[in-house]
Amino acid sequence: MENSTLTINSLLLVLGVIGTIALFYTSRKPNYRGSAHPRNISKSNEGHYNTETLESIMTKITPWIRHKNMHQNYFMSGRVFTVDKPLTDSSLVFIHHPRTGGSNMIRCLNNISNSYDLPMSPLMTSENRALWDSGNKITNKYKDRIKIHRGKFSFGMCENLNQMCSYVIFLRDPLERLISSHNHCQTFPDDEFCGSSDPRDMSLRSWIISQGNVLLKQLLFSPHVCNDGYLKNFNISSNMNSRKLSCWTKNNLVLDKLIVHFKDNITQYIVNNLHRMISFIGLSEELDLSLRMLEKSFKLPFTNCDFKSPLQAHLTNEIQTNRALNTNSFHQNDEEIEDENDDFVNFKDDLYIQEALSADYAIYHEAKRIFHIQKQMLLNSVR
Repeated sequence: MENSTLTINSLLLVLGVIGTIALFYTSRKPNYRGSAHPRNISKSNEGHYNTETLESIMTKITPWIRHKNMHQNYFMSGRVFTVDKPLTDSSLVFIHHPRTGGSNMIRCLNNISNSYDLPMSPLMTSENRALWDSGNKITNKYKDRIKIHRGKFSFGMCENLNQMCSYVIFLRDPLERLISSHNHCQTFPDDEFCGSSDPRDMSLRSWIISQGNVLLKQLLFSPHVCNDGYLKNFNISSNMNSRKLSCWTKNNLVLDKLIVHFKDNITQYIVNNLHRMISFIGLSEELDLSLRMLEKSFKLPFTNCDFKSPLQAHLTNEIQTNRALNTNSFHQNDEEIEDENDDFVNFKDDLYIQEALSADYAIYHEAKRIFHIQKQMLLNSVR
């Protein structure tokens, strides 16, 4: 009797998985066309973007983006239900998208690394990523032993490894994230992701537009473009107004010239392949559920970690930094939080901002759709 009940439950689970995956492929959103100013993008006779054309554009414009050694989405592949220890044959790579609570995730991964004896690489700053990519065959064999990587410049770092990688990212509404980032950069203007423009000298609206599609550029980042010799190919100086440019800013300047006519095509490619590129997508606004799904994916105790909201983590980091500098601790009160909400309402229908963030919103909307597929798969698995 027990075996019969188990068989029925297993059958229901399988049917639920198949149904959810079918929902993913039948509920595809309309193709990305940009926002206020759509461009004429190559299409097949059926009206969909031509996959071969998109892949050829990626190969031509960003040849370093090879998308090798990637586990596709854990829930949609069924791997989450069949692998007891996912990291036995792969590495976990956390892509820290700024102002999404990533500092908490990094602390959590540090604790898990220590508790479970999982080797971890140095935090992937742009400098460390350049050193990582410049390795040789001797050093690469040691890289394959590392099980956890994390940082803002971590995407793509597994291209030269001999094992698979599971990329993990947490996302947030792009405009909401940039408003939060603006407040952060006013206090910490030397943060590399704040770019070359000082937010203290610009209006919030101008700064948001100047930042543009941060997520898109983060997924296209490569440290080789920071080389001064490479920059000369685009007539870009490594200095601006006597200030040395960061690798992130150089990367953005190069990409702005490289993809100016192909942004929509490249965005569509990423939207089409996001479930193949990223093993797990979490949302900051659904943190608890995201952690439950992440724990299910990797069989590691993410729900035991002490997570704060992005704002709380931001305040904690600022207080610690200010104490180290023996200065007064910065504090953001409820009134300032309300200001962020007011800014979001004021800017969400601004056509220039919509255009400036159009690629990130396309990727974010696809990420949200995948997240809800993951959610349904999780609910099916616990019934």
